[in-house]
Amino acid sequence: MKKIITVGDGMSRLSTGIYTLQSGFDVTIYEKHTIPSGVSKSWTKKGA
Repeated sequence: MKKIITVGDGMSRLSTGIYTLQSGFDVTIYEKHTIPSGVSKSWTKKGA
C-alpha cells in the first residue's frame, strides 16, 4: 500500500487526506496544534 504524508491540517489538507484515503492510500496528517482546521479555527465573531 502506498503511503501519503501531509503537513498541516487546514481544510485543503483534510480534504486531500479524505480523498486519498478513499482512493486506497495510507494517509498520515501531521499538525503542530492540538485543534484541527488550520486558519479557519482562528476566525472570531465580534461579541461571541
